Order: sequence, then structure tokens, then C-alpha cells
Amino acid sequence: MQDVPQHLHPYWCFRDDLTILDGLIMKGNRVIIPTSMRHDTLELSRLHDAHQGITSTLRRARRTVYWPKLQDDITEMVQKCDDCQRHGNKKSRIPERQIEFQGRYALVTVDYFSGFLTYDTLKVQTSEAVIKVLNSNFRKFGLPEKILSDNGPCFRSESFRRFCEQLDIGHITSSPYHHQSNGRAERAVGIVEHILKKSRSDVAITKALTTYLDTPVSDTLPSPAELFFNRRINTRLSMNMTPVPLTDQQKTGLNDKRSAHLKSTKQDQVKYMLNQPVWFTDDALDEWKPGYIDSKDSTPNAYWIINDASNRRLRRNTHDIKPRHTFIAHQRPQQTVFDSHPECHVDRESPPPAVVEQPSGWSEIPDSPPEIHHHHLR
Repeated sequence: MQDVPQHLHPYWCFRDDLTILDGLIMKGNRVIIPTSMRHDTLELSRLHDAHQGITSTLRRARRTVYWPKLQDDITEMVQKCDDCQRHGNKKSRIPERQIEFQGRYALVTVDYFSGFLTYDTLKVQTSEAVIKVLNSNFRKFGLPEKILSDNGPCFRSESFRRFCEQLDIGHITSSPYHHQSNGRAERAVGIVEHILKKSRSDVAITKALTTYLDTPVSDTLPSPAELFFNRRINTRLSMNMTPVPLTDQQKTGLNDKRSAHLKSTKQDQVKYMLNQPVWFTDDALDEWKPGYIDSKDSTPNAYWIINDASNRRLRRNTHDIKPRHTFIAHQRPQQTVFDSHPECHVDRESPPPAVVEQPSGWSEIPDSPPEIHHHHLR
């Protein structure tokens, strides 16, 4: 190594992996970028089209290019990016429910398995406009088994219900005031908002979205596009290379990590019994209201509740319910008035209540008031 020029020392440890392909020096599937071209590779933003963070940009770079101190150069580029600094993330509970760009609304759809997302603009927020976009996407990618959406008016209309029925697609809405239950979609909305803030034209949006879809999800998972299409999509940085599939050992290790993460973060879900007194919250008023459990909803972690004050029937996620402790058993009213809240439409001919699992220590409420026995303390 003493006879090797100083500028070649960083390549000595993997010299046996270097090859020449069409006049390019390769390290495996990655092109070694010479010193004179590294500045252009970074500054022309081909690695940073989507203005992603350091980790995601590094994952993208490590698939196609290499040079010594690549990680340091990318870290410095991302930290000094004006757009990334100007539009840095702010802490927020959930993304905004409406996305608007240059006077147009946006519809974001995402595949739950792969994370592959699409972004379409709408002139108006109507069921007809949404159905037109979904029809176009279904012709390209096929029909989904189910659609999980929020409670927006365009998803609660009769025309959208018929649309799903005609295509034999199930439709589930998230619980009112609890958009986090549709976490995958909320994450996709946040990604699109992040891109729109930093992109000044439709061409820039296209570059950013394709860059995001071609970026590996993690060190062991390929990009959303590869998970969805089982192939890489063409981008400004693409190379004609065959992707290396995951080995069985990698897949097993990935599944083990996912299972361990889910076990460490999963919270015990509280199960409620029929007619159990509870408190439920309404984000619009930011206060807890008394009610009781009417039935279990078909969606996970959701219940139908009767409001004590108004006898209205509402659907709430377990996140927005907590047990209410009372001294006298709660009696169920004879009549039920359905919730008329604009974000939670309920048909008056609702199906019979589902059987609700009763925790230990509870029993059915008797028709007659319970007998109260008095005991003298000694």
C-alpha cells in the first residue's frame, strides 16, 4: 500500500470489489463518483429532490453512488438546504384535514401494504370529483378490497355509497375526532404536505414524489414502489440494475423486529360491557360527557354510546372513552335518538347491536332497581 497514491487509499480496503462497466468504475451496483463531479451530484439535487431527511437521502444514495465520506457530504448538504430549514417540521397532533395547493384541493390515496401513495388535485370537494379520481386510479392499479377514509361529506354521500357498492368495495370511516385511527393515511397526508411546501411547480412535485416512492423504507425493506410493483420505477437517478431480493434470513429478522416493536408499544385495550356507564369526549368542546355503552361497532376499538343528556347515539374510539364509576346501576332509556353531528351520519335503520364482551366483575343490569342493604359499622 505504500506504493499506492494517497488519493487511492480510501479504496484499498475494498479493491477486490471494484469493476469497470462501460467505462465507469463500479463498487457492486454503485457508481464511484469522481471528485470533480461530486459537487454537481449534490447541488443538482438529484439525491435530494424530495427534500427528505439525512437518513432517507443516505438510503437513496447508497443504492446508486459511492465516494469516500459520502455520509458526511450528504449530512452537510441536508443541514444547509434552505428549503428544508425554512419549512422544517413543526410539532402537531395530526395533519390538517384539508390539503390545498395553488387554489386546488388534493386527494391523497395510499396502499396500506406498501405505503405507495398517489396525489391528485381537485377543483371542488364533491363526491363526484372524488369518484372520478378513484375511478382513474382503479383503472391503473386495480380495485381495493376496502377503502378506509375520514368522515368528510364527500365520503358520506349516497353517491359514494353506491359507487363502493357497485364495485363491491368495502368502505370504513375512522371514528369522529380520532383521525389517528387511520394512521397510514395521516402519514401519507403529512408526506404530501411536506413535499408541497417545498415544491414550487408541478414538475417539482413530480420529481419529489417519484424520489420518495423510490426511496427504501428502511435498511431491510425496499421502496414503496418496489413493494407495490415488485420492481423499481424510473427516476432521474435510476440505473439499469436488477434489485437483489431479500433473503429468507432477512425477512425472518424483519418480522421478528416488527413483532417485538408491536409488543413493546401495544397498550392494553379496555373492553366495555353493554350498558356500562362511561365518559366520552368531544374534541369540539374539549370536555368529558356522561353516557353508556349501547353496542360494539364493527370496526376495531370503537363503540356506540348513548349520550345521557340528549339520548343521542354516537360512535367513539376507545381513545375517547373512559369508565364512569357510579354507586347505582345505570338504567337504559327506552328510546334512542341518533347522533346528528355532521361528521358522524348514522342510518336510522341501524343493524342490531353487536354482542359486547363483558369484563370480569360485571353482570347484566336487572330490570328492577337493585336492593340496597344497610349495615351498621361496629
